Amino acid sequence: MKPGGKLIYSTCTVNKRENEENRERILRVHPEYSACTEAMPFGKSEATLFPDEHGTDGFYIAAFRKTGDK
Repeated sequence: MKPGGKLIYSTCTVNKRENEENRERILRVHPEYSACTEAMPFGKSEATLFPDEHGTDGFYIAAFRKTGDK
């Protein structure tokens, strides 16, 4: 991916181990990526949708931007 490109990580679960923990791992292991708020609503770089709150299946979405050349 070229610098400036966006990467979306999405799952169909609300499991923190599969969602937030993977997001943190991506940021830790791949310093060439940073959290990206531009690709997501509400100015956040991640969102979790819950069935009881959003009337949908459980989903998790995180956005990243490639900032480095690696």
